[in-house]
Amino acid sequence: MNELDIRWTKFTFYKFVTDSNGKTYVMDTRTISNKLLEFGNLSSSISVDMIEIDPNNTAFEQKATLTKEFVGLTGAVQVFSTLTFRMITNFFATNPLYQQLFMKFFLFACSLFISFLLAKFYFYVYDKQAKENLPEQSKRYRATFKVHSQRRFSGYLFVAIIGALFLVFLSTNNGTEGAILVMNSLLSLVFFIVCLGMCPVDLYYRDQIFILESIKEI
Repeated sequence: MNELDIRWTKFTFYKFVTDSNGKTYVMDTRTISNKLLEFGNLSSSISVDMIEIDPNNTAFEQKATLTKEFVGLTGAVQVFSTLTFRMITNFFATNPLYQQLFMKFFLFACSLFISFLLAKFYFYVYDKQAKENLPEQSKRYRATFKVHSQRRFSGYLFVAIIGALFLVFLSTNNGTEGAILVMNSLLSLVFFIVCLGMCPVDLYYRDQIFILESIKEI
Protein backbone atom coordinates (compact mmCIF):
# COMPACT_ATOMS: atom_id res chain seq x y z
CA MET A 1 0.00 0.00 0.00
CA ASN A 2 1.27 3.46 -0.92
CA GLU A 3 2.12 5.52 2.18
CA LEU A 4 2.48 9.29 2.27
CA ASP A 5 4.73 11.64 4.19
CA ILE A 6 2.99 15.04 4.29
CA ARG A 7 4.87 18.09 5.56
CA TRP A 8 4.42 21.85 5.77
CA THR A 9 6.00 24.22 3.26
CA LYS A 10 6.70 27.94 3.60
CA PHE A 11 3.55 28.64 1.57
CA THR A 12 0.40 28.48 3.68
CA PHE A 13 -1.77 26.28 1.47
CA TYR A 14 0.89 24.06 -0.13
CA LYS A 15 2.26 20.89 1.44
CA PHE A 16 5.15 18.59 0.59
CA VAL A 17 4.03 15.04 -0.17
CA THR A 18 6.41 12.10 -0.61
CA ASP A 19 4.99 8.67 -1.38
CA SER A 20 6.54 5.29 -0.67
CA ASN A 21 7.65 5.04 -4.31
CA GLY A 22 9.93 8.04 -3.90
CA LYS A 23 7.84 10.52 -5.88
CA THR A 24 7.58 14.05 -4.51
CA TYR A 25 4.58 16.32 -4.93
CA VAL A 26 3.32 19.70 -3.83
CA MET A 27 -0.28 19.48 -2.59
CA ASP A 28 -2.59 22.48 -2.99
CA THR A 29 -5.01 22.22 -0.05
CA ARG A 30 -7.30 24.85 -1.60
CA THR A 31 -8.39 22.24 -4.15
CA ILE A 32 -9.89 19.85 -1.60
CA SER A 33 -13.27 18.68 -2.89
CA ASN A 34 -15.10 19.09 0.43
CA LYS A 35 -14.32 22.41 2.11
CA LEU A 36 -17.18 22.02 4.61
CA LEU A 37 -15.92 18.92 6.40
CA GLU A 38 -15.63 20.85 9.68
CA PHE A 39 -19.21 22.10 9.27
CA GLY A 40 -20.90 18.71 9.41
CA ASN A 41 -20.79 18.01 5.66
CA LEU A 42 -19.53 14.45 5.77
CA SER A 43 -18.62 12.75 2.48
CA SER A 44 -17.44 9.20 1.88
CA SER A 45 -14.34 10.40 0.04
CA ILE A 46 -12.47 13.58 -0.82
CA SER A 47 -9.88 14.50 -3.41
CA VAL A 48 -7.09 17.06 -3.55
CA ASP A 49 -4.80 18.06 -6.41
CA MET A 50 -1.01 17.77 -6.41
CA ILE A 51 1.87 18.74 -8.70
CA GLU A 52 4.90 16.49 -9.09
CA ILE A 53 8.25 18.20 -8.44
CA ASP A 54 11.89 17.19 -8.40
CA PRO A 55 12.82 15.60 -5.03
CA ASN A 56 15.77 18.02 -4.90
CA ASN A 57 13.53 21.09 -5.22
CA THR A 58 14.12 23.11 -2.03
CA ALA A 59 12.12 26.21 -3.02
CA PHE A 60 9.18 25.18 -0.84
CA GLU A 61 11.13 24.30 2.29
CA GLN A 62 10.22 26.15 5.45
CA LYS A 63 12.64 28.78 6.65
CA ALA A 64 13.11 29.85 10.24
CA THR A 65 13.46 33.53 9.36
CA LEU A 66 10.54 35.76 8.44
CA THR A 67 10.33 36.76 4.79
CA LYS A 68 10.40 40.43 3.87
CA GLU A 69 6.97 40.01 2.28
CA PHE A 70 5.54 38.71 5.54
CA VAL A 71 7.13 41.52 7.56
CA GLY A 72 5.85 44.11 5.09
CA LEU A 73 2.35 42.64 5.05
CA THR A 74 2.24 42.53 8.85
CA GLY A 75 3.34 46.16 9.08
CA ALA A 76 0.76 47.24 6.53
CA VAL A 77 -2.01 45.41 8.38
CA GLN A 78 -1.01 47.04 11.67
CA VAL A 79 -1.03 50.53 10.13
CA PHE A 80 -4.35 49.86 8.39
CA SER A 81 -5.91 48.48 11.59
CA THR A 82 -4.74 51.47 13.64
CA LEU A 83 -6.08 54.03 11.16
CA THR A 84 -9.35 52.13 10.76
CA PHE A 85 -9.75 51.84 14.52
CA ARG A 86 -9.29 55.59 15.04
CA MET A 87 -11.55 56.56 12.16
CA ILE A 88 -14.41 54.25 13.13
CA THR A 89 -14.10 55.04 16.85
CA ASN A 90 -14.38 58.77 16.13
CA PHE A 91 -17.32 58.13 13.82
CA PHE A 92 -19.28 56.20 16.42
CA ALA A 93 -18.36 58.62 19.19
CA THR A 94 -19.90 61.54 17.27
CA ASN A 95 -22.74 59.69 15.56
CA PRO A 96 -24.83 57.59 17.98
CA LEU A 97 -26.37 54.70 16.09
CA TYR A 98 -28.47 52.99 18.73
CA GLN A 99 -31.58 53.63 16.62
CA GLN A 100 -29.90 52.83 13.32
CA LEU A 101 -29.66 49.05 13.28
CA PHE A 102 -29.50 48.99 9.50
CA MET A 103 -26.27 50.98 9.58
CA LYS A 104 -24.75 48.56 12.09
CA PHE A 105 -25.76 45.57 9.98
CA PHE A 106 -24.19 47.24 6.96
CA LEU A 107 -20.91 48.10 8.72
CA PHE A 108 -20.55 44.61 10.19
CA ALA A 109 -21.23 43.02 6.80
CA CYS A 110 -18.63 45.35 5.26
CA SER A 111 -16.02 44.17 7.77
CA LEU A 112 -16.73 40.56 6.75
CA PHE A 113 -16.54 41.39 3.06
CA ILE A 114 -13.26 43.27 3.47
CA SER A 115 -11.81 40.29 5.35
CA PHE A 116 -12.89 38.00 2.51
CA LEU A 117 -11.18 40.25 -0.05
CA LEU A 118 -8.01 40.37 2.07
CA ALA A 119 -8.01 36.56 2.28
CA LYS A 120 -8.31 36.34 -1.52
CA PHE A 121 -5.45 38.83 -1.89
CA TYR A 122 -3.38 36.79 0.56
CA PHE A 123 -3.97 33.68 -1.56
CA TYR A 124 -3.12 35.58 -4.75
CA VAL A 125 0.21 36.86 -3.42
CA TYR A 126 1.42 33.53 -2.07
CA ASP A 127 0.04 31.56 -5.01
CA LYS A 128 1.99 33.78 -7.39
CA GLN A 129 5.19 33.24 -5.39
CA ALA A 130 4.61 29.48 -5.23
CA LYS A 131 3.95 29.10 -8.95
CA GLU A 132 7.22 30.87 -9.73
CA ASN A 133 8.96 27.91 -8.09
CA LEU A 134 7.03 25.21 -9.95
CA PRO A 135 8.21 23.68 -13.25
CA GLU A 136 6.22 24.95 -16.23
CA GLN A 137 5.37 21.52 -17.64
CA SER A 138 4.85 19.51 -14.50
CA LYS A 139 2.59 16.51 -14.16
CA ARG A 140 -0.58 16.99 -12.16
CA TYR A 141 -2.12 14.34 -9.96
CA ARG A 142 -5.24 13.89 -7.88
CA ALA A 143 -5.08 12.09 -4.56
CA THR A 144 -8.31 10.49 -3.40
CA PHE A 145 -8.88 9.68 0.26
CA LYS A 146 -11.57 7.68 1.98
CA VAL A 147 -13.01 9.64 4.90
CA HIS A 148 -13.21 7.63 8.09
CA SER A 149 -14.84 9.96 10.57
CA GLN A 150 -18.03 11.02 12.27
CA ARG A 151 -19.53 14.40 11.45
CA ARG A 152 -17.32 17.26 12.62
CA PHE A 153 -18.59 20.66 13.74
CA SER A 154 -15.48 22.50 14.94
CA GLY A 155 -15.85 25.08 12.15
CA TYR A 156 -18.89 26.48 13.90
CA LEU A 157 -16.64 27.72 16.71
CA PHE A 158 -15.53 30.57 14.44
CA VAL A 159 -19.14 31.26 13.49
CA ALA A 160 -20.18 31.35 17.15
CA ILE A 161 -17.41 33.80 18.07
CA ILE A 162 -18.22 36.07 15.12
CA GLY A 163 -21.91 35.86 16.04
CA ALA A 164 -21.10 36.84 19.62
CA LEU A 165 -19.08 39.83 18.38
CA PHE A 166 -22.04 40.86 16.24
CA LEU A 167 -24.40 40.79 19.22
CA VAL A 168 -21.94 42.80 21.30
CA PHE A 169 -21.57 45.25 18.41
CA LEU A 170 -25.34 45.74 18.20
CA SER A 171 -25.67 46.37 21.93
CA THR A 172 -22.68 48.75 22.23
CA ASN A 173 -23.23 52.50 21.93
CA ASN A 174 -20.29 54.05 23.76
CA GLY A 175 -17.87 54.77 20.93
CA THR A 176 -15.98 51.48 21.14
CA GLU A 177 -17.79 49.98 18.15
CA GLY A 178 -14.72 50.61 16.03
CA ALA A 179 -12.63 48.27 18.17
CA ILE A 180 -15.25 45.53 17.77
CA LEU A 181 -15.23 45.93 13.99
CA VAL A 182 -11.44 45.70 13.88
CA MET A 183 -11.53 42.55 16.05
CA ASN A 184 -14.16 41.05 13.78
CA SER A 185 -12.14 41.88 10.66
CA LEU A 186 -9.02 40.16 12.01
CA LEU A 187 -10.93 37.10 13.25
CA SER A 188 -12.88 36.85 9.99
CA LEU A 189 -9.64 37.07 8.01
CA VAL A 190 -8.30 34.05 9.89
CA PHE A 191 -11.64 32.27 9.40
CA PHE A 192 -11.63 32.74 5.61
CA ILE A 193 -7.96 31.77 5.25
CA VAL A 194 -8.46 28.59 7.28
CA CYS A 195 -11.74 27.55 5.66
CA LEU A 196 -10.79 28.35 2.07
CA GLY A 197 -7.21 27.20 1.98
CA MET A 198 -5.82 25.48 5.07
CA CYS A 199 -7.43 22.07 5.34
CA PRO A 200 -5.13 20.09 7.70
CA VAL A 201 -4.74 17.12 5.35
CA ASP A 202 -1.51 16.11 7.10
CA LEU A 203 -3.23 15.84 10.49
CA TYR A 204 -6.25 14.01 9.08
CA TYR A 205 -3.97 11.54 7.30
CA ARG A 206 -1.81 11.01 10.38
CA ASP A 207 -4.89 10.37 12.54
CA GLN A 208 -6.31 8.02 9.86
CA ILE A 209 -9.34 10.22 9.27
CA PHE A 210 -8.19 10.35 5.64
CA ILE A 211 -7.14 6.97 4.21
CA LEU A 212 -5.41 7.06 0.82
CA GLU A 213 -7.27 5.25 -1.95
CA SER A 214 -5.43 6.33 -5.09
CA ILE A 215 -3.14 8.84 -6.79
CA LYS A 216 -3.94 9.35 -10.46
CA GLU A 217 -2.52 11.64 -13.11
CA ILE A 218 -4.99 14.22 -14.42
